[in-house]
Amino acid sequence: MTLDSAQLTPAFTEASPSFQLAVIVAEYAEVLRESYWAQENTLAGVQEEAERIGGLFEGNADVEEFVELTGRAKLVPKGRTAANGERFNRNEQAPCK
Repeated sequence: MTLDSAQLTPAFTEASPSFQLAVIVAEYAEVLRESYWAQENTLAGVQEEAERIGGLFEGNADVEEFVELTGRAKLVPKGRTAANGERFNRNEQAPCK
């Protein structure tokens, strides 16, 4: 099977809404965990894209909740504290001491 360049979508915004949503959800996760792969991305940028993409899914409660969460995540400080007082490092799975 060969792939012709005409088959490729020239811009992200021209890709299917479902693909765009999957990409922004993955980007959100990478930004939250401060992944190496998301160094150039911000929660503000994710929220902006999520709001745009959310408009493509009007009335979908799950997508609306995701868009809301992207806005709320900006309020969580880096190095947040767990309920037991230990600090979380966003690059680790468990609280660090």
